[in-house]
Amino acid sequence: MLRASKKTSRGLALLLLGSMLLLVCIAIVMPYVALYRSGIERITALHDRLAHYRALADMRDSITEQLAAQAGDQETAANFVSNDTPALALADLQQHIKLAVGESGAQLLSTQALPIDEESDLLTATVRVGLRGDIESVQKLLYWLEARQPIVHIDNVAIRALASSQSAIARGGEQLDMRFDLTGYLRLKAR
Repeated sequence: MLRASKKTSRGLALLLLGSMLLLVCIAIVMPYVALYRSGIERITALHDRLAHYRALADMRDSITEQLAAQAGDQETAANFVSNDTPALALADLQQHIKLAVGESGAQLLSTQALPIDEESDLLTATVRVGLRGDIESVQKLLYWLEARQPIVHIDNVAIRALASSQSAIARGGEQLDMRFDLTGYLRLKAR
C-alpha cells in the first residue's frame, strides 16, 4: 500500500474540505441567495406598481371634474342616452332601436332590457335586440345606428340566414335573423 507524505495528505485534506464547502455553498447557500434576490425584485416591482396606482388615484379628481364639465356641455350631452335614471335610459334606448328598425325597413322581433351595473363609474344601458330583414335593411339599420346620436355600440352579434324559397329571393333578397346587444352610455353621476 502506498502512503502519501504528510504534505500531500494535508493538501488532499484541504482540497477535500474546500470541495465540501463549495458543494455546501452551491447546494444550500446559493438557493437562499437566489430566493432573496427574487424577493427583492418582486418587492421593487410591487413598489413601482403602487406608485403607478397612487399617481392614477391622484388624477381621479381632475378627470372626474373634466367629465362632469363635459357632461354639462350640450354638444357632448347629445352623445349620451337622454335620461339619467336607469329605467328611463333603457326605455329611451328601446325607443331608439324601434325608430332605427322602422327607418331601415327591417322587422323588430324582440327587445329585452339587460340589468345596469350601477357600481361602475361608467354607466351603460344595454338592450338585447332580435330582428329580421334582408341584407339591405340590415345594412341601413347599422348605418343608421352608427350615424346618429346617442353614441351606441353593438356587441354579441349573431346573424343567420333563414331558409327561403327562390321566389322570396327574387322578390327582395334572402331574409336574415339578427340578434345583438345595443349599448348606450348614461351621463356620469356626480360622486
